[in-house]
Amino acid sequence: MGSNKTLKSRIELGGSLLRPDIIVLQDDGLSIIKRNWHLFTIKKTFLCFSDIKSFKIHRGLIKAKITIQKKKFGNFSLRGFSVSDAKYVKDYMKSKTQLPRITHSA
Repeated sequence: MGSNKTLKSRIELGGSLLRPDIIVLQDDGLSIIKRNWHLFTIKKTFLCFSDIKSFKIHRGLIKAKITIQKKKFGNFSLRGFSVSDAKYVKDYMKSKTQLPRITHSA
């Protein structure tokens, strides 16, 4: 791919106006950026592909929720993404890893 791709949750799909979830897809992993509840700081987490245990996509008609599970502990739940963005993340992860990919339809 060569360059970073940034995907942001959308307010019309259930994302937050002031605190959107952001995924930055990179060649060696992905960054998850979430704004804290008080809006002054952000929490930025970088996950190497080797640190990811699995990911799930919960699809609706027009929106999707992405859940990423780490190998050691903890999950990241990202909501308010379009189905096309979730499919892009799925295809990107599929090309970079051999993870179990689980898709749940609503």
